Amino acid sequence: MLFPERYPEGGVFRLGRETVRGIGHLGGTILGTTNRGNPLHFPVTMPDGSTRDIDRTDEILEYFAKKELDALVSVGGDGSLTSPTLCT
Repeated sequence: MLFPERYPEGGVFRLGRETVRGIGHLGGTILGTTNRGNPLHFPVTMPDGSTRDIDRTDEILEYFAKKELDALVSVGGDGSLTSPTLCT
């Protein structure tokens, strides 16, 4: 959701039975997910080369609205569940 240009269909697609068959051992990598990072403190490189954190929550919520998504289900452990929950 933070980089839709990197994925076909903006990174959102239906996962049917045929799509997910046999991928259990791949974990989140098949989805392009990570358990590192925080959309509330997202590092960006400024024109002068310095780095600062920005809040990308509004972009994610706009993406949800555009794709008519009602919820995000986080499946995982360790760092996966430490990212903040986005609610409106």
